[in-house]
Amino acid sequence: MVILEAADISVPDSSNLQEVGSLNTEGTALGVVISGQYIYLTVGEAGFRVIDISTPETPVEVGSWDTNGTARGLAGSGNLVFVADAEQGLIVIIQTRLTRQQRFAIRLSKTVM
Repeated sequence: MVILEAADISVPDSSNLQEVGSLNTEGTALGVVISGQYIYLTVGEAGFRVIDISTPETPVEVGSWDTNGTARGLAGSGNLVFVADAEQGLIVIIQTRLTRQQRFAIRLSKTVM
């Protein structure tokens, strides 16, 4: 299980960080990328997750993809997310914003290397 915790760092006293929000998701975090208001996670056998942190008090999982393998690492560029999967190889995920209710559509393009 991954427990995402958000802390208020506006006062740079590291001995007194205050948690402002959290989110539990399945899997073990093996890769993390933060871009704008989103956190992208590879979570091993649980695949890939997208977390909206625009409201740190209530982070929300807005997208996921089961890679049918073990998602180990990731990198991003623009609307592309590259996921390294131990069994499936390189997976390219193309994200597009939709409505507020459904924030991401994920289209998969898989390249085995």
